[in-house]
Order: sequence, then C-alpha cells, then structure tokens
Amino acid sequence: MHRTAFWRYLAHCGAIAAISMACTLPSRAADGELDPTFGTQGRATFDWPDGWAEPRAIAVDAQGRIGVAGSGTRHAGYTNPQFLITRLLPDGARDPAFATDQDGWRTFAFNLSGLTGHSEDRATSVNVYPDGSLLVAGNAFFGGRFGHAAVIRLTPAGALDTGFGTAGSTHFGLFQADSTTIATSSLTADGRVLLAGEALYRPVGSALAEGRVMLARMTADGLFATGFGYGGLAEFHYAPQSAGHQAHAQSIAMEAGGGITVVGTEYTAEAFSAGALHVDARGARVLSFGNGGSVVFGPQILHLTAAVALPDGRTMVAGTSDSFGLVLLRLNADGSVDTSFGQAGVATAPAPAEALLLAKTRAGRWVAAGPDNGTGAFVARFTAEGERDDTFGTHGVAQVIFEPSGLFYAARPVMDAQGRVLVAGYMPEHAAAGIADFGVMRVIVDTDALFIDGFESAP
Repeated sequence: MHRTAFWRYLAHCGAIAAISMACTLPSRAADGELDPTFGTQGRATFDWPDGWAEPRAIAVDAQGRIGVAGSGTRHAGYTNPQFLITRLLPDGARDPAFATDQDGWRTFAFNLSGLTGHSEDRATSVNVYPDGSLLVAGNAFFGGRFGHAAVIRLTPAGALDTGFGTAGSTHFGLFQADSTTIATSSLTADGRVLLAGEALYRPVGSALAEGRVMLARMTADGLFATGFGYGGLAEFHYAPQSAGHQAHAQSIAMEAGGGITVVGTEYTAEAFSAGALHVDARGARVLSFGNGGSVVFGPQILHLTAAVALPDGRTMVAGTSDSFGLVLLRLNADGSVDTSFGQAGVATAPAPAEALLLAKTRAGRWVAAGPDNGTGAFVARFTAEGERDDTFGTHGVAQVIFEPSGLFYAARPVMDAQGRVLVAGYMPEHAAAGIADFGVMRVIVDTDALFIDGFESAP
C-alpha cells in the first residue's frame, strides 16, 4: 500500500494509538493470488446443461457484472456449436436477471447456408456498453472451409437488441475471401464498433493461401461505416513483400483521436514475424508510422498479442520471443521502439505462453496475463517504466492453477476497475464427466490499486 494511503486510512479510524482496538486492514489475498471474495476461494464453476460449453472471452461492466461469451452445443458431442453467453454477478454467482427466458443462458445460431446446411458459430470477443448491453463477435463457419464474421448485440437484460443489424445480428464476408474471421473487437465512446481479424483467400488451383489483416467499422446500429476503408472494410499486410503470406490481427488499440494500432503476426511456411500497423480514423495507413504504416519486428519477436494506446501517442504492446518468453515494448508515435523503456526498449519475463491481456493498474504498474499451458493462467507485473517486478510471484510472474479441475484452457483475460484479473476457461475433463463445463477465476494483481479511491479522500 502507498504510504500516504496507509496513514490516511489510520486517520479515518480515529487515532493511531487505537489501531489494535478499532482499526484493522481489510483481509485480502496477496498480489498474485486468487481473490477469496469471488466464488469459492477465487474460483467459480458452471455447467451448461445441454451439451458442452467453451468460453472464449470475458468482459466486466460498470456494475462489476461479468459477461462470458463463447460457444456451446444443444446436445452431447462437439458438432453444430452456437454462440453462448451468460453473465455473472461481481461475487461470481450467475446473474438471475440475465436471459431469464433461457435460464440465464443466451444462445444464438446464425444457421448460414452452405454445403452442410448449417454453420458452426463460435464467439471470440465480448465488449460492454455503458448501459450494460453486450456486443458479442465471432465467426460462423460453413461448408468446411468457408466462414463469415458474425456479430450480435444483447440488451442489459440479455435479449437480442433488435435495433442492431437485422433483428439483433449481422454477419459478413469479404468479397472473394474464403473466410472472414474476427479475433477481437472494440467500442468507441459513441457506440461505434471496430472489428479486427483475418480475411483468408485460397486461389483456385493454388496450394498457397493468403491471409490479410481485416478491419471493419460499423455504426452503433450495426451498419458498415462508409467513411472507413472501402464501404466500412479495410485489408492490410504488415510486411511490404507479402505474396503468399498470412497476416492476422490479435489486438487493437484505439486512440482518442480515432487512430488505430493493430498488432498480430505475419507468417509463411518457413517463419513467423510479429507485426504492427497504424491507420487513421478513415482506415488509411499512417505513412509516418514505420515503413509506410507498418512495422515487422523480425524473427526474434514471433507474435504481438496485446496492445494499449497511451495518451501521448505512444503504444504499449506485448508479445512472445523464443529468447525471452514474454516481451513488452513501448512504441513511439512513428513506430520505433522507445529505448527508454525496460532494458534498451524491451521488458521481459519468463512467462509460459502468450499474453492476451495487457493493462495498466491505477497504481501505475503494467500487467500482462494469458493462458498457462492448459492448467490455469499466468500474470506478470512490471513497473511503469518496464522493470520486471520481482516482488510479484516468482521473478515477476505468478502462475495460478485452476484446481482441482485438471485441464483448464484459459481464454483471453480481462482486468476490472479494481485491478483484478478475471480468467474464464474450458474444463474438458470435468465436462466429459458431467461435472462442469467451464470456470472463472479472479486474481489480485495490485493491492495498492485497491486503496487509491477508498482512503485518499475524507469520508
């Protein structure tokens, strides 16, 4: 805890001499440990009664309610999944006010026609509007190789919002692309939607497939924003010479002025390279960024998986490296690496997998988190200027196991307003035994951040 917050806390309790009698600090887990106020000792499990359920994304609204989105089936087995969404209360219990017509579960099937007569629908991203509505985005695959980007919006009560798209949903594919997929999404302050993923092209008679970064911008009512790209859509590569390459987006960072930084990977059959590109509010490359609007980081940094826009025009990004494990970089407005951050521009930690979350706590520390090889999640913590925080976990990394589930395949984590990391994950062993399909856990990552509001002002 910050020294100032500590002494102000004591002052609120009356007198320093009465500490032992009248004033005790709140009982909380240490940083890097599960939050005992959530679920059962930091974990909550849920059983989807109709088949199997796999969460892929999680979001927290202004009331602390937790939206969980993914896919589920209506029967035993793994065929014909559809969008599946539920909402939890801040303590980890199911929200009884959500989707009351489906016992707290909202399902949606796009049922796109194709060679198989149906589509396999999987949500990959969820965002929360200020009023508690949910934007859920993902993919609808049909015919074995074809796919559309797919989006729905739910009201705060969990019903389809008929003012969005067509009766609450929309889907699209880019012209001549075999599949158009969404990896992540974001909302602007005025409710517009930004989607990012990949458009994949397989030319007839060619063994090579070409993948391009796909960006789509929609209005608040689910129509394409015509002032962005070409009719609301834009495609890019990170690398200048890109024939036969596949490029996809993993994360997007939106600036207050409308600029967008996209990070991900450009790869061929021989190599992976992390990439970042920067476009303006119209979806056009910002030519002053890197090489004509994009940067490729070469063979040492394999993937960029998370990004955060900073108020001064710089961008924080997280990725993976064969040499270091987890890497954090701070990019200048021109795409160059800010060498004043970390060690010569790079902060590292021995993380076991990709960081799918990058966030800054209110106490000023950087937190990166992601799945931990099928057992739980990892969380790494750094100072504001990129020094690994070795007081956190082991060498700056805490590995949190979702016991006693056995396998736990974590989805993209999220940080709530109190600086706690929430992770949802699929539990195949428990699902097969009929115990529970998925779980959610909450991890304390910065105790200092919890006291910033509570004890800094007079009661």
